[in-house]
Amino acid sequence: FNDTATTEIYTLSLHAALPIYKISPDGKVTLLFDSPESHILSLIVDKQDNLYAGSEGQGIIYKINPAGKAFALYDPPQNEVSALVMDSRGNLYAATLAKGAVAVTPPSTRAPSFPFPLQLGRRKGPAKHTASFVYKITPDGNYREWFRCSAPLILSLLVDGKDNLYLGTG
Repeated sequence: FNDTATTEIYTLSLHAALPIYKISPDGKVTLLFDSPESHILSLIVDKQDNLYAGSEGQGIIYKINPAGKAFALYDPPQNEVSALVMDSRGNLYAATLAKGAVAVTPPSTRAPSFPFPLQLGRRKGPAKHTASFVYKITPDGNYREWFRCSAPLILSLLVDGKDNLYLGTG
C-alpha cells in the first residue's frame, strides 16, 4: 500500500502472524505493528497518518497511530476484513466475510455453444450460500451494517469524489 500523501509505503505479509512494516521514501524499514491475527488483509491511511488494518482470524479492524500504537477499532461478527476504504468525511467502510463461507454454484447442464469434450455432473451435497457485508464506522466510533451483498466475496472497495461507494466482488 502506498500512501501518496506522505510517500510512505506500508507492506504486509500474507503469512501467519507477520507484522506490518513501514518503508520510508529513503528506504528505511520500520516495524509498525505486530498483529496477533493470522493475516492482515487490508490497509488504509487517513489524513492524520493513522493506519487502519483489517484482519483475518478474528476479523478485527485495528487503528494504528503513526508511532505504532494500536487498538481494536471494531470487531465485526464476521472473521475476515477483506477491504477498507475511507470517504471524504472520514467514514471508514469495511468489507467482511465469515471464514469458511463459500458460495457454490451448481454446474450448468447446458451444452456450450462451441464444441469441446465436456463432462457434466452434479456436485454432491447441498449448495452453501453466504453473504458479504460492508460496515460503516463513523469518525466518532459509531458503526452499523451499511450493505449486505449476496456475492460470496467483496474483494475491493472504492469511494469516488462524490463519496459514492463501489464494491468489487468475486
